[in-house]
Amino acid sequence: MKLSIELVVGVSLFYIFLLFLVAYYADRKREQGKSIIATPRIYSLSIAVYATTWTFYGSVGKAATTGLDYLLTYLGPSLTAFSWWFLLRKIVRISKENNITSIADFISSRYGKSQWLGALVTIIAMLGITPYIALQLKAVSTTFDIICGYPFVQLPFMRGAAPLRLHSDFFTALILSTFGVIFGARRLVSSERHEGLVAAIAAESIVKLVTFLSVGIFVTYFMFDGFTDIFTRVHALKPQLLEHLTTVGDAGGSTYPYWFAMLFLSMGAIMLLPRQFHILVIENSSEEHIKEAMWLFPAYLFLINLFVMPIALGGILYSGGSYGADFFVLNLPLRTGHPWLALLAFLGGFSAAAGMVMVESVAVSTMFLNHLLMPIVVKLTPRSWFPVLLINLKRFGIFLVVLLGYLYHRIVGETFMLVNMGLISFAAAAQFGPAMIGGLYWRRGNKAGAIIGIFLGFILWVYTLLIPSFVKSGWWHSDILNTGPFGLWFLKPTELFGLTGFDIWTHSLFWSMFLNIGGYLAFSILLGQDETEREQVRKFVDVFEPQKNGVSWETKRLSKPITILQFVNLMSKFIGEPQAHAAIADYLGEREIDERGGVSEFELPKLKRFIERTLAGSVGAAAAGAIVESYLSDIGSRMESVYDIFSTVRTSLAESREALYVRLRASEIMNRSLDLQIIMDDLLKLLLSEFKLDLAVIRLIDKEGVLTVHCYRGTESKTITGSDWLPEIDTYIGEAFLSNKAQFINDTKNITKPKSREIMEQEGIKSFAHIPIASEGAPPVGILSVFSKTIVGLFTEPFLKLLASLAGQLAQAVKIDSEMKAREQERLLKEKAELENARVLRDMELAKQIQLSLLPAAPPELKGVRFAARCVPATHVGGDYYDFFRRGENVVDLVIADVSGHSVGAALIMVETRSVLRAEAISKNNTSAILTALNNLLYEDLSRAELFISMFYIKYNAENLLLTYSSAGHNLPILSRQGEATCRELDAEGLILGVKKEVAFEEKNIQLQKGDVLLLYTDGITEAQNEAGEFFGSGRLCTILTECYREEPEVIIETVLKEVSAFCNSRPLEDDISIVVMKVA
Repeated sequence: MKLSIELVVGVSLFYIFLLFLVAYYADRKREQGKSIIATPRIYSLSIAVYATTWTFYGSVGKAATTGLDYLLTYLGPSLTAFSWWFLLRKIVRISKENNITSIADFISSRYGKSQWLGALVTIIAMLGITPYIALQLKAVSTTFDIICGYPFVQLPFMRGAAPLRLHSDFFTALILSTFGVIFGARRLVSSERHEGLVAAIAAESIVKLVTFLSVGIFVTYFMFDGFTDIFTRVHALKPQLLEHLTTVGDAGGSTYPYWFAMLFLSMGAIMLLPRQFHILVIENSSEEHIKEAMWLFPAYLFLINLFVMPIALGGILYSGGSYGADFFVLNLPLRTGHPWLALLAFLGGFSAAAGMVMVESVAVSTMFLNHLLMPIVVKLTPRSWFPVLLINLKRFGIFLVVLLGYLYHRIVGETFMLVNMGLISFAAAAQFGPAMIGGLYWRRGNKAGAIIGIFLGFILWVYTLLIPSFVKSGWWHSDILNTGPFGLWFLKPTELFGLTGFDIWTHSLFWSMFLNIGGYLAFSILLGQDETEREQVRKFVDVFEPQKNGVSWETKRLSKPITILQFVNLMSKFIGEPQAHAAIADYLGEREIDERGGVSEFELPKLKRFIERTLAGSVGAAAAGAIVESYLSDIGSRMESVYDIFSTVRTSLAESREALYVRLRASEIMNRSLDLQIIMDDLLKLLLSEFKLDLAVIRLIDKEGVLTVHCYRGTESKTITGSDWLPEIDTYIGEAFLSNKAQFINDTKNITKPKSREIMEQEGIKSFAHIPIASEGAPPVGILSVFSKTIVGLFTEPFLKLLASLAGQLAQAVKIDSEMKAREQERLLKEKAELENARVLRDMELAKQIQLSLLPAAPPELKGVRFAARCVPATHVGGDYYDFFRRGENVVDLVIADVSGHSVGAALIMVETRSVLRAEAISKNNTSAILTALNNLLYEDLSRAELFISMFYIKYNAENLLLTYSSAGHNLPILSRQGEATCRELDAEGLILGVKKEVAFEEKNIQLQKGDVLLLYTDGITEAQNEAGEFFGSGRLCTILTECYREEPEVIIETVLKEVSAFCNSRPLEDDISIVVMKVA
C-alpha cells in the first residue's frame, strides 16, 4: 500500500512548519531575556541528534544482518557519558572562556591558534562528514521512494507540460540546507547559542523516539505476541540465524577486534563529530546541565534501542529474510496495511536526518568560513560590507556541505548499507581524538605533533577506507584492492603491510591511530613550543586552576597605544557596528578611560585579547588573531615583550627573588635609622644598585604645597633635580600627586604633555615613572620619581607594584618623622607652657597672699560685741571683700562686698574699691552717702571692665546698740534673736555699684539686743550646689544660725563652712565665699 506524494509532501512540509514555529518561539523568548532550552532535559534531547537515520533505520538493518554488534554504536557513547563531568565540563569551560566556535577552532586554539591546523581539521571534517550526510539523504530519499512508490518527483504545477523530473534526495538536500541557513546562519557570531535550532533538534528527538517506540510496540505486540513470541518463532524457523545474531565473536564477523574497533569509534564519535561538539559544547548553556545529561542521554539511547531486535527479527519472520532490513521500520507498517503508522515512521526518520544535517552543516560551514575562507579574507582591506560578505559565505558553506553529501550519495550511496556509510565518518572524526585529549592534559603536546599526527591519520583513513568505498562503488579500479598499487601487495588498502585477519574497520582504525598517535607523540617530544603555544597550554590544561591560568601581570605591551575607537572600527568591519559597540561597552564597564580615549598601557594587551576573543566568536580564534595582528602592523604598532626587570626564575606568581630581596632590604633601611634623610639616601641607593635606573628623586610636599626635592641619586640633571614643582595636572608628576595614582611612560615618544615632553627630550630620558608617596587610604606626602635613559618598556606591572610598595614604606617613614617632629614640638610647647603656668601660679599665689593681706588681720575689739570673719577664694584671687573701720571707742563700720567674676580683674577692682572705700569712710559719716560716693567714683572703671559690685555697709554704735545699714544689691544679712524661731533679713533699697551713674541708696536702722547674732555673707554660700544641682540657699543658712546662735562667732563660721562643704560633697568651690559674724554680748 502506497501513499500519495501530495499527502507525504504536505505532511512533511507541515511538520517542517511546526519545527519552524518551535524554533521561532525559542528565538523570540531569548530576545525577551528568557530561554526555553536552558534546562538539562532539553540539553540531553539535543545531544540525541547523535541518533540519526543510522539509529532509526540502520540499527535494525545491522541487527538483522550481524546481530548484537549494533549495540556498540550506543554502548560507546553511554560509557563516554560517565566521563563528561571531568572531560566535557573542561572542554565547555575552555570554549566559553575563549569564544570557541567549533572543534577545529578548539584544536587550533590549543596549539597556538594555528591556521594550518584549523584548516587541516576543517578539510578532514568536510570530507569525513560527507558520507554521514550522504547516509541521511539516502535514508530520506529511499524511504520517500518506498512510501510513495517511485523515486522521482514531478512538480504538480508542471503536469501537462514538459515535466521537471528530479530525484527526491535533491529536494531533501535543498530543504535541509535551507532549514540550516534559517536557524544556524542568521547571525555571524558562531559562538552564541542557536536557541531556535536547539529547540527544533530537541523536538525532533522527541518525535523520532515516540515514532520508533510506536513502530516497535506495533511490531512486537500487534504483529506478534510480544518478545517471547518473536524469539520463539525465529528459533523454531531459523535456529542458526538466531544463534548468529545473538553470539559475540563467532566466525561470521562479529569478532572481538571488531567489537573493540566499533566501541572505540563510537566512544569518540559522540564528542568528536562536528555536530556533537557543537551541541555538547557550543550550545551548552550551563555546566550543571552536564550532570543530568550523563544519565538522561544514555537513558534515551536505551529507549530508542529497546525494540531494535524485535523489529529486526519480526521483519525477518514477515519477509522471510534480511533483504531490505534497513527499512523494516517503514515497510512493516506499510505492508501490513497501516499507512498512517508508516507515515509517522517516515516523519521519525525525516526528523533523524533533518536534525543531523542541519547541525552538521552549520558546524562544518562555520569551520569552512573560519579556517578556509577567513585566512584569505583577512589579507584583504577591511570594508564596511564585510559582515554581509561573511554571513553569506557561511550560508554558502551550509549549501556546499550538504551538496557534497548529495554528490557522495549519488556516487557510492547505493553500494553501502546505512551503517557502513556512517562508520566511515566515525573513523574520520576519530583522527581528532589524540590531539584533543592530549591537548587537554599533556603540556608537551605541540602544534607540529598535532599537525603531523592528524595528517598521517587522515592519509591512512583516505587510503584504507575512503578509497575502498570508491572501489566498491565502481568509481575506482579494483586492482588496488586485489594486488595493491603498482602491484605492491604490501600496500593493499585492506591488508596494509601484510596485516590480515582484520575487518576493514579494525584494519583502518589500527593503522590510522598508530600513525596518528605515534606522529603526535614523536614530534611533540622532539620539537618545542613557541610562546603562543605555551600561553595556550595554560589556558587549556590549567583551566580549573585560576592561579596557574596565566601570570598575574602583563608580560607584553603594545609599542604604540591604540584607542578604543580604533578597535571598535576594526570589529565593526567584521561583526557589524551595533555588535561592536555592545561588546566594547560590556568590556569597559567601570574601567577608566584616559584623555586620549584609550585604556592604561597594562590594560591594552587585555583589550587586544578581548577584541580577538570577540572576533573569534564570529571568525574563529586563528583568523581573529591574524586580523588583529594585521591591523596593528598596518598602524605601526606591535606586541613586544616588556623589559624583564626581574631576570631570575620566579619563586611564585606574585614575586621574584629580586622583588623579595628589595622589599627585605627596604625594611632593613626603614628599621635601621629614624633619620629620614638617611632613609631616603639609602633607599635611592638601593633602587639604583638593583635596577637599571639612571636617576631617582624624592620630592616631599611642603607647607606651601610645593613638591620640594629632598633627595636624589644618579646622573645629576638640573632640569629635573634642580627645580621644585607645584602640583599641576598638565605635568605627569602633578597628575600623579593630585590623583594619588602612579603615572608612567614606557616610551617617551608617546608623551602627550608638552612640559614633560620638553624636559624628557632635553635630558634624553627613554622611560620614567612618578609614584605617589602615600600610605593606604591617605593623601600623598610626596613623589618618588625614577628615570631611565636606555630602556623602553621598563615599567611593568610587577615593577610598578614594587615601587608603590617602597613608596608606601617611605610614606610610613615620612609619617613617623613628622610625628616625631610634632611630638618634639609638642614637648617643647608643653614644657614652655608648664614653665609659664608655674610662673603664673607663683604670681597668682603671690597675688592671693597680697589680696588676703589687704583684708583685716583681725576683727576689731569693741565693748559689748564680738566679731569673726573669713574669706575663702574659689581660685587664687577673687572678688570678695570685707573690712572694718573703727570710729572712736564705741562706733565701728563693717562692710562686705562681692565683685562679679573670679578673675584677676575682679581682684584688682576689689583692691581699688578698698582704697576708695577707706578714703570715703573717713570723710563721710552715714552709710548711704558712702555708697553713693563709691558708686560715683567707681562707675567708669566698672563700666569699662564690664564688672559690678554688690555691697552691704553697716555702722554699729556699741553704746546704744543701734545698727545703721545700707545695701547695694547685696545678699541680705540674717539676724538671729534669742527667743525667736526664725531669722530676720536686713533689707534696704539700692542697686549694685557700676550699673547706673545716679543711684539712691536707702539707709535703715535697727535696735539690737544682747544675744543677737548678725551674719553677713556673699552668694558663694547660698549658690553652692550639690551633685543634683540643688542650691544651698538662705534657708539652710538660717537653720544653721538658729541652731548655733549661742556659739561664739568663730565657731558659727566654722559650722557654716563645714555644712557647705558637706552639702557640696567636698567638691571645689565655684564662687568665692566671705562671711562675717557679729554677736552682741
